[in-house]
Amino acid sequence: MKFLLIDNNQDDRERIKQDFQKEFYGLEFLEIMKREDFDEVIEKGAFDAVITEYLLDWTDGLWILRSTRERFPNVPVIMVTDHGNEEIAVEGMKSGLSDYILKRKMRGLPMALKKSLRDARVEKERNESGKHGKVCQGRDNTSETNSDFAYTVRVESDGTLACECVTEAFTPITGYTLEEVYGSDGWYSLVCPEDQPVFLQHRNRLLSGQSKISEFRIITKSGEVLWLRDYAQPVWGDAQGRVIHIYGTAQNITKGKHHEGALQDTEAKYHKLIETSHDAIFFADMESGIIIDVNQRAEDLFGYRRKEIVGMHHTQLFCEEAVTLYAKMAEDCVTMGAASTQDFSIRHKKGHQIPVELHTSVTSWENKKVVLGVFRDVTERKRAEERIRLYAEILNNVQIGLIVWQLENIDDAKTYKLITANAAANECTGIALGDFIGKTLAECFPALIDTEAPKTYAEIIRSGKVKNLKDDYFTNMCNLKTIFSVKAFPLSNNCVGIAFVDITEREKMDEELKLFKLLFSEIRDLAYICDTQGNILYINNIFEKLAGHKPEEFMGKPFSPLFDEENLEKAMDFHARTVRGESLQFELRFKNTGIVCEYRTFQLRDGCGNVTRTIGIARDITERKRAEVALQESHERLTSVLDGLNAVVYVADMKTHEVLYVNKCLRDILGDVTGKICWRVFQANQAGPCDFCTNDKLLDAKGNPAGIHDWEFQNTMNGRWYTISDRAITWVDGRIVRLEIATDISTQKQVEEALRKTNQTLQALIHASPLAIITLDPQGNVVMWNPAAERMFGWKEQEVLGHTLPIVPQDKQEDFLALRERVLQSESLTGVEVRRQKQNGSPIDISISTASLRDRHGNVYGIMAVVADVTDYKRTRVIDALLHEIDQFVLQGRSPDFILPYVCTCLADIFAYPLVWIGMKETDGTVSISAQAGTHVNYLKDFKARWQDVPEHECIIGFAIRTGKSQTIDTQEPAFQQCREHACRYELHSFLAIPLYSEGKVIGTLNLYDHKTRAFGTETIHLLENLAARISITLLVARDQQQLRLHSAAMASVANAVFITDSEGRITWVNAAFAKL
Repeated sequence: MKFLLIDNNQDDRERIKQDFQKEFYGLEFLEIMKREDFDEVIEKGAFDAVITEYLLDWTDGLWILRSTRERFPNVPVIMVTDHGNEEIAVEGMKSGLSDYILKRKMRGLPMALKKSLRDARVEKERNESGKHGKVCQGRDNTSETNSDFAYTVRVESDGTLACECVTEAFTPITGYTLEEVYGSDGWYSLVCPEDQPVFLQHRNRLLSGQSKISEFRIITKSGEVLWLRDYAQPVWGDAQGRVIHIYGTAQNITKGKHHEGALQDTEAKYHKLIETSHDAIFFADMESGIIIDVNQRAEDLFGYRRKEIVGMHHTQLFCEEAVTLYAKMAEDCVTMGAASTQDFSIRHKKGHQIPVELHTSVTSWENKKVVLGVFRDVTERKRAEERIRLYAEILNNVQIGLIVWQLENIDDAKTYKLITANAAANECTGIALGDFIGKTLAECFPALIDTEAPKTYAEIIRSGKVKNLKDDYFTNMCNLKTIFSVKAFPLSNNCVGIAFVDITEREKMDEELKLFKLLFSEIRDLAYICDTQGNILYINNIFEKLAGHKPEEFMGKPFSPLFDEENLEKAMDFHARTVRGESLQFELRFKNTGIVCEYRTFQLRDGCGNVTRTIGIARDITERKRAEVALQESHERLTSVLDGLNAVVYVADMKTHEVLYVNKCLRDILGDVTGKICWRVFQANQAGPCDFCTNDKLLDAKGNPAGIHDWEFQNTMNGRWYTISDRAITWVDGRIVRLEIATDISTQKQVEEALRKTNQTLQALIHASPLAIITLDPQGNVVMWNPAAERMFGWKEQEVLGHTLPIVPQDKQEDFLALRERVLQSESLTGVEVRRQKQNGSPIDISISTASLRDRHGNVYGIMAVVADVTDYKRTRVIDALLHEIDQFVLQGRSPDFILPYVCTCLADIFAYPLVWIGMKETDGTVSISAQAGTHVNYLKDFKARWQDVPEHECIIGFAIRTGKSQTIDTQEPAFQQCREHACRYELHSFLAIPLYSEGKVIGTLNLYDHKTRAFGTETIHLLENLAARISITLLVARDQQQLRLHSAAMASVANAVFITDSEGRITWVNAAFAKL
């Protein structure tokens, strides 16, 4: 739809558009700002309604109405204004205005437009039938089904209602004519007694000026009770100060009420059905997506209580990865209106996910469109599907070939059909069995028909027993050089399964094993071969010497009896890792002999790369281990010495960074961290070796120890400082390692750091202070000037450092020197208020607190001052004092001729304005000068200003009077060129005009000038507007007192006793005759 929007006020246009967009979809607004635009749109005619203000720059709303009606009689025209009156409203209605709405009651505009559009559509269909009873002039009949009637009611001064006119549907609906209800408080006298309270509230709202929609029952002339919905719009009479007319439409909604009752019963049953559902159900607002209701099952499913779910956005119920998909599904459901079902994962209150099947659709719920979501918990179904998928995956990936035949007729081999086969079966047979599913045995394997295989399958089904078949079962049939181990087993439904394993590689390995036995029979190291389960397949003769057992005792058996519990656990771990593909080197001790062997392991693999065997070589290292024990004892004596040191000592591998030793001092701090990585346990937040590691400084170019390296470092874990000595040494196992000895020097560092932080804190405090902080040397030169001082006075730091203090005006130098001398004599000043100057020359009132600065010997070497800007504070105090003086002048009976010049003089002094004057609005359209003050009063010589019959942007004073709003200009603005040029000749670059009011009308202006550009900021204007308001009140009170004095003088000589009372009956004045009486 397309609406014409005609209004000069942009804010009002935006409010109207926002209100319409909440009630209408797909709107387009044509905003009309001038006559040419309106003529162009009227010529095209492509619009559905007109919303117009009455008061426009280029015409008025009544002209818009007539112009529209002349070309498009059926297009609704609604006037929305605060500038009209009763006469304009009546004239508009007579001319065909669809509705008349005050802007302060604009919330009823969308409803009024809907009604007007409906009326226009009905009127168009009736094709101007013209058959009306006694109807309001210009008002449209509102219902083609005779179920609505429009009316006009006059409101009498005593609040009673008189029905002036109704549309023709009134009599068919109520049974009464207008004459029968005239003078009986309008047609409202028909309201049922039970609904009188509702109607009285409705009526009171209307009489207070508020538009209102209400529903109540009436009793027709025949005694029938009908439900009406009343849409009423009051018209306020400014002259009368009350509502004077009510325009409205009453709609017969009796059938709807009956349907509503039936609908409530249906909804109650629907609610019960939803609450007893086994599925979780929610209803979400179709526009906002907010959940408005859920059933009990939803509480159980999501883990939230109902009141917790209601108010959530419906996407909050889903896991993050499902939100986007669900949002798209919900959007499609809303936009296309089509229901859909999909699987999602929702998030339980406790955090775990629950799989659900979600069905979404759009439905009606409690008289509005909502999104309906039905959640069905499919956890068990998903588990079953996962199990089936897992079984299928296992079946398809198992390395055993599987084929299933179904024997439809056990006695007829031609009926045997292939049911399924896994991937391993395809590989083993070399046939793509998936292409033969459902085909007969003869079609799949023709050669099997004449073998014993069909009879064997039938025998297995009849007996229900598993049977091993020949190992070379498929060899001849498929012409493959492959050997299989085959088993057949019975299945349900006359099916038999065939499992076969390719043992070709195993046969080859048996041959290879013979070669290994020959190769390892005579070597002096232990050689063995195990399968992947740990069974010994081969072991050479040296085994008996090392383990104390004959080789044949362990052939085909596990190796576990050879080791004690500790060594067995290691052996099993090393074997499992070797099977996984690791080549290892490790040590184990045989249980019977105590001999220690060093083992090296590797793997044998099949053609596919799978490990099938592990091979090991073991060498006797018992003597070597005894030597290592002796060396270890020597090493322990060394470490005992290091444990006695009162310093942190540790040893670490220079390549792997493994901690090999920590002394007692370090163990007391961190515990035993031996075996861990040094940069992980000694430092914090390290992702790798420390970038400050000194390993590269401990070795010379040949890799030999290079001596001691001393350095200092703050540990990143405990924050303490250490002086460190590092060197490379040879460790007990022969490798070059790092030895570090570190002594704690944190206390010394903490003292240094505390002093540094104190200085930083002081500097940060001064830099961030909102108050200006200034330091001077004894000669008065600036030593410090913080950012707040720059902002307060305008000088940059580099402009003042080393120079005398620039903020002191020439006439204040003597006072400044006296204050400086007092501070240098050790006197502290607090809150001393003085006037200084900014860089631009403007004055500034400040409060100063000072203190002398002393060195460690107590000598004064400077002055520090903390400065606060109190200009606004002092100005406020002076303004308050001025307002008090004005009040006193009024009480003393001073006339405006005395008060106004005094006010101008004070304002010129307080704000340092070069010119302040007060002008009064005259009836001849001019502005007279009532008071003036300042250094530039000659500006007003021969000055003339008009408020009437002058172009809008020519005189700012006249513009302020006409608009009733403060107006300001400076040299940067293009408007008011004449005023600006005249002011610039006197170096007045900023000008502010503030209206003065009396009894709601502008009577003059307060006018203020300044040499600076943009001198009148928002806060200053607000302060001066408040002052202007007090001046307005003063003028009004002074005028009333003057009239009262004249009145008193006149009444004092009356012979009769006279007294005057206020609105509450208290006597406020009597004459002399009354006093005598």
